[in-house]
Amino acid sequence: MRFYSLRMLGGAGLLFAFTWAGLRALDAGLYVSASVAFALAAVAVLSICTLQMRLARTLRDMVSLIRYEDAGRMPRTTYRSRLLQELADELAETFEALKRRIGEENTRLKFYEQLLEQVNFPVFITDRKGTPLWQNRMTGEAIGPTEAALSRLALSAARGERVVRATWQGRPAEVALTANAFSVGGRDLWLLSCKDIGDVLEEKELAAWQKLIRVLTHEVMNSLTPILSLTETVADRTERLAGTSADAALIHQALCTIQRRSEGLLQFVENYRRLARLPAPTLAPVAVDDMMKDMKALFPGPSITWRATPRGITIHADRAQIEQVLINLLKNACEATGDKLDARVSLSFFRRAGEGDHFVVEDNGPGMRPEVAEQAFIPFFTTKEGGSGIGLSLCRQIVRLHGGHIRMTSAEGKGTQVYFMLPLPPTAATPGRA
Repeated sequence: MRFYSLRMLGGAGLLFAFTWAGLRALDAGLYVSASVAFALAAVAVLSICTLQMRLARTLRDMVSLIRYEDAGRMPRTTYRSRLLQELADELAETFEALKRRIGEENTRLKFYEQLLEQVNFPVFITDRKGTPLWQNRMTGEAIGPTEAALSRLALSAARGERVVRATWQGRPAEVALTANAFSVGGRDLWLLSCKDIGDVLEEKELAAWQKLIRVLTHEVMNSLTPILSLTETVADRTERLAGTSADAALIHQALCTIQRRSEGLLQFVENYRRLARLPAPTLAPVAVDDMMKDMKALFPGPSITWRATPRGITIHADRAQIEQVLINLLKNACEATGDKLDARVSLSFFRRAGEGDHFVVEDNGPGMRPEVAEQAFIPFFTTKEGGSGIGLSLCRQIVRLHGGHIRMTSAEGKGTQVYFMLPLPPTAATPGRA
């Protein structure tokens, strides 16, 4: 802007000189000279005003180009006026620098946005009132797009809660919250992330139950074994005396009863012991269609429907263990429907891209209350008369040993759905659900 500065200084100098000369001529009575001097001063004022108007018009035109054509790029424009050309060049250089800075900021913004989109847990931003402002892809998939759910999580984090009960992928789950407060443009915001810790809690719960089972079975079996051995010995010795007197016969009968109950109790404890010493699965390719055929043979009847989509899928699992899981679930479903005239039980399989292989067992039985369904996988818990309470616990442990997870949803009067997911085989294709 050096030429512009010289032009303005020159114009201001001429204006001052002509005005001073006119005043001196007027004071000396030289009215013609004074008129000429004032006329020249007016020309200097007009020249300065014209210069400013041309600058203002040029700036307006350049701003219009930026606003309506390319906000990040200032075109190089050629002007006849040296002053305007100098102004255009400096504006172009300024806007080129601004373009680079905007480009750098946009690149950085896109980088962080893509980074947050790729993480496998929900990340979202809210204001201090809990109003959602931004969320990544996993937030919609895990929690859902509803603002109410995100607001509840944000307000829970604001209250200092770190583990909350929330809906995760359509099911109740324990969710761990992490919240960070920050400010942008004077506005206070929350950056929140959350993770489903249900699997971690289940793993710790299973470990605790296994430890308890090992201790209990060890103590009970240590006490039962000598009792059973002693009872067998005494029963054998009293057997030949049983016919000699009524008392001897009664003693022998009592000892035989104790022996039978001890054997039954020992077998009962051994069943629970299986939970604590379940062998690691032997993974191998398993054809789903073949496994479905075996299940059909074990559970014949028109009330059970079978579906596998797509056909010809091979999973990576321990066949005997997964079949045991399916048998337990189908047995429970059939018992739940009982003798209903409209009894319906189904076993479905599908492979979901990027997630895993899913098995779903559904029935239209009486269902369960939510608080009962939540306890269904706890060892020893059962709602069936005479049930052992280890069937679903065994299913959960088998599925977890395969690296998957098992879930149950149930509603009174509407039936029950149990589904479990297994990881995809290492070289599996990933067609979508039919």
